This record gives sequence, C-alpha cells and structure tokens, in this order.
Amino acid sequence: MGSQGQKVAGYLVGSDASGQGLEDAGTGEDGEHLFMYQIGPDGPPTLSATAMSWNGGAKPWLHPSQAYTMRVDMTEPNGASDLTTVEIQLASNILTSPLSFTWDFRTDSCVSNSIHLIIHDCNMLALDGTTAGPYEKETRLVTELELAWTTPDLGETFREPSVKIIDRAGQEVLQTFPALRWRFSPALMIPQESVSLVLTQGTVLEDGARLPPTSPFELTGGLMFETTETIPNFNCSVDVMFAGQTYTAETYDGIWNVELQSPPTSGTIPLTWSVGCLPPQGVDATERESSVKWMIVDGLGPEPKEVQTPRPGSVLTAEEHQVTIVLSEEGGIDFESLRLAWWVEDTVTGEFIRGGDSPFLLQGTEISGLNLIGTGTMDLSVITDDMLIDRFTVYVLIEGRDLAGNLVLGGEGQSAGNAVTSWLMKWRQPKFELDTPAMEYSRLNLQTGDSTAVQIFVKNVGDLDGTSSATISVVRADGTSEILRQTEIDVPENGLGTILIDWAPEQEGLQWIEVVLDSGATGNGPSVDVRPQSDPSFTEAVFGDVNPVLGAIGALLGLSIILALLLMARNATVRRGAKSEYEWDEYSDYLDEDEDDYADEDEDLELNEPINDSSPVETASVQPASTAQATTADGWTQGSDGIWWWQNQQDGSWWYKDANGEILQYK
Repeated sequence: MGSQGQKVAGYLVGSDASGQGLEDAGTGEDGEHLFMYQIGPDGPPTLSATAMSWNGGAKPWLHPSQAYTMRVDMTEPNGASDLTTVEIQLASNILTSPLSFTWDFRTDSCVSNSIHLIIHDCNMLALDGTTAGPYEKETRLVTELELAWTTPDLGETFREPSVKIIDRAGQEVLQTFPALRWRFSPALMIPQESVSLVLTQGTVLEDGARLPPTSPFELTGGLMFETTETIPNFNCSVDVMFAGQTYTAETYDGIWNVELQSPPTSGTIPLTWSVGCLPPQGVDATERESSVKWMIVDGLGPEPKEVQTPRPGSVLTAEEHQVTIVLSEEGGIDFESLRLAWWVEDTVTGEFIRGGDSPFLLQGTEISGLNLIGTGTMDLSVITDDMLIDRFTVYVLIEGRDLAGNLVLGGEGQSAGNAVTSWLMKWRQPKFELDTPAMEYSRLNLQTGDSTAVQIFVKNVGDLDGTSSATISVVRADGTSEILRQTEIDVPENGLGTILIDWAPEQEGLQWIEVVLDSGATGNGPSVDVRPQSDPSFTEAVFGDVNPVLGAIGALLGLSIILALLLMARNATVRRGAKSEYEWDEYSDYLDEDEDDYADEDEDLELNEPINDSSPVETASVQPASTAQATTADGWTQGSDGIWWWQNQQDGSWWYKDANGEILQYK
C-alpha cells in the first residue's frame, strides 16, 4: 500500500438511509483527514554526546530560585509522533534525589515528582524553534525550570545529568553528560566592595564615616550568589542594623539601598548588614568581619585654642601679617577646606571697611590632635594712612570643617561664623606729653607783686597733628591751688609747642606752677619762695634791678674819670702858686671822706665766708630752707630742689647760686 517514505491518510466515506453524509469523517484534503502515517522502517531514537545544553553555556553551579533553560536535541527516524516519553535526570548519579522530570507525548508537557525541582514550561520544538510536527525527525525539548531552596547542598559533590528516550515500539536510548556536571549552592552574599555610603554631610573614611548628629545618609550595596557572583533573578531583602534599630531594604536587580540618619548624640556606632530573605536552607556568605562600617558621630567642630601671632593685644599696622592659630580636633580636619578670613570694621560704628581671605595651612601631616598649628596671611595694606584717622578693629575667623562636616568654631567656644580673635589697628592720632623740663621761669627770686614769664613745653609724640587743652594752676605748699588759665595749643606731628604766660604771685610762701593736659600728663615747675614786698637796700636804690656787679663796675669807671680830671686840675693849680696848693689840699680831704663812705658800704656787702665759684651746682626747683637736704661748713644750705642758699646774718637777705655758679641775691 505504498512505498517507503510515503504518507497514508485515512478518512471515512458514507451516508445513512436518507442519504445524509457522515459528519466529522474527514476528507482527502490536506489537513482534513482523520489520521495519517508515514511508511518507513521502525528505528530507535538517538542522542548525541552533546545533545544537552544550558542556555548561556555550561553551568558548573546552580542556585535556588534561579530560572534556567535546558535544551535536549534528539533524533527519531519515525518522527516525533513515534516518541512516547523523554525522561531527564539532573542528578542521575544521586540515587536518593535524581531530580528528574518526564515529557509525555500525549500531553506534550513535563511532570516532575521531585519537591526540589520546579518546571515552569516544557515544549517539543523543531530545530528552527517552531512546534514540531508528527513527522519531524530532528526535535528539541526546551524546558524552563528552577531548583527549590530545599535542594540538598552536597557541597563539592557533582551532579551528572542524563536523558532517556522511549518510542512507541518500546525502543529506548540513554545518554549521560559528564561535561555538564554541576554543583548546587544556596549561598548568597553582600560583597564588601559593593557597599558604599552616600553622605549629605561629613566625610567617608576607609572603615566608615565621620558625620555630624542628625545627619541623613544612605547605605547602598549589591547582592549575589557567592560561588558564581550571579545576580539573583528574584527580589530579596537586606537587613541593616544601626543605632539599635533594624532597617529592611528590598533588592532590585541585585541592588539595594536604605536611608538612615545619625543619632543626635556623639559617639561611635557600628553599621552592619546581612541577607534578610534566606529560608532555613539558605546561607548568608557575607563576611561578618568586614560587613561593618564605623559611623563616628561628631557634633563638635575644630576649636581654636590659642592665637600665637599676632599676639593678643597687639596693635597692627597697615601691612601684611602672618596669623598663627592652634586648633584642637580629635576626629580629623578636612584640611583642604580651611581658609583664613579677615575683615576690618569701624570700632565705633561697626561699619565694614575691608576684608579678604587666604589659605590656612596646617603644619605637618597630622589632621587630628589637640595642638594643630595652622598659618595664614592677612594683607592690611589695603588700609591707607588717610583711613587710619578713624579707629579700626581687625577680626579673623577660620572657615572650614572637620571630617564630620562640622564647621570650625569661633573664639572661646562660640558657634561657627564668630571671630576667633581681634586686634586694634594703629590709630593715627596726636599724643601729647610734657617735655623735660616741663616748664621754665624767667626769674625765681620773686616777691609778692613781682611777675615772671613761664614757658610750658608740650610735645606731640603721636602721628597726627592735633590740639591739646591745658589747665595751668598755681599750687601752694599749704595745699591750696588756683587755676591761672585754661588754654589750647596746636602741636604738629612729632613737634614741640610752647605755652607762655605771665605769673605774678599774690601770696607769700612756697609755691609752684602745675600744668595738666587733657591726655592726663601732669608737670610741675620749680618751687619758688615768694617773699613779702620790702624797702629797697642802698644798692637796690642806686642800681634798681641792675646787677650790683655791673653797677659797681660802672661806679669805678666814673670814679676813675673824676680822679683823672682832678689830677689834671692839680697840675694846673701847682703852676698857679700856693693859693692853688692850699685849695687842692682842702679839696683832696673832701675826696678822702667820700672814699671812706664808699668803703663802709662795700663792707656791708661782704659775706661771712669766701664763696667758692667752682663748687658744683645742681639745677632744680627752689625749695624752702626748712626742707634742706645738706648744709656746708660755710653756711650754704642745699634745698630739696637742689639749689644752694645762704643768708646774710646782718641784714637777713638771702643769696643763692644760679646754674652758672654765680651768687645772686634773692629778691
């Protein structure tokens, strides 16, 4: 009924008594027949040594809950319709658990009796991927499966797959595949290198991070099977433990992320993580020793401890200055963020004048410790001399942060942004002092009603022209005082000014001039003992205020002239005779009497002891004799002001030695 390779189709033809044809009896048209078979010899199915394969290549390790696709290519000379069953064992060498499943021709599906094997899909296809027809000799069984977590973990023991095919005639073929041996591993792990911190503040360290309190941050990482580093196809949870709480993060494509926040108190807190989705048979292969990050919560920024240069209290000039400040920071400073900021303000109004900044460099390589020395510069040359007529204050602060993100504190523990210290700038202003000596009198020998010119010397040691007020008073030994004048004097920078007044003492006794400047400088003039007004002596009546020595010299010159005239007259008289001789004798007697009178007056002026003009004399203010410091054998007494005094016991007059050693009468 046909030759080899031909196909035979069967269908029914007929009708009932009424002539109605058979329904669903098939026809001779292609695809409408009831059945069909092909004529050929009944040969067994065959499998090659490479008939089995995994999608993606050989799988030395298989993992639970992972979807795998297996392909088995087979040959059936009588077509796929001659196949009865195809049995696949994933672990044919493990008799207790071969992990087998069977494809059945009648149901065109796969069934497994193993609790460790889950079959998702199973199809017999042609090699081109289409559904295999009944006469398809080359077919491929494609199966999608996964292993359950309950699959026994045999460690390093290999499992060897095999395939057995049985046709309708009972012919079968069995083929093992040693090249596809595999092992099972349920171990998941979180690789240390995949875990990272994402901070909003602070600094990531090698073993963790340093951050301020209540600072949000994130922890992210990956998840994979330990042996193959394969990312799980399923979603898994990761448990993160921090500050006494456990946070759960779900993985997506093997990546997980959890948001955290540092506690409000400072301290070192461990941050750990582990796989959270494992059933009892699962293994967390994450390294416990390395699955921790130490989160150092630091709420205190670097603190300035000491300002070394310029020294506190220094007055700064308008030039560049190096600023050296000692910091204290236990956790570590972000040295790259440090800068020295400075600004100048008007001391009175607080108005901003100038400002700037510069790098603040730490000395050495240490970034943590109690004595971290850093330096920066501030260029105050932007402040001109004309500006310095106002009073300015210079402030500095250190900008930057520590590794936790805390800003550098201000001075004396103040919050960040406050100045570390301040200095006054050199203020261009006049500064008045009294010269040495502060004043001079034109005369020291005074009686009530006498006048002396007083010169007061004021010097400006500042660096700006200015005006000083002066209060000039007379101070008496009995403690009373009286203001003579209040005046002002203009003195140029580094100059000397003179105040000139006339002083006429109205009271007797020891007294002196005192001057007080508005700067507080005080100076006293020499002390003078003002005597009461007295009748003039003969010499005073004759010479007045003229120096007696000069008066005596003038008198001698006049007397010499008179004597010369008399001598000339005598010579003339001799020539005239005796009468003239008599007249000359009478006139000469009269001259002798006058000379005796002058001699008596000179004796009244003689001192009790000779005066040594070469003795040293110290110039000082006149003091009363009652406060004498020393007395010589010849009756001279040195006052507290250093002036030597002597009193004539005959007439009670006082005599003193001036700065040149000359002896003068005190009037």
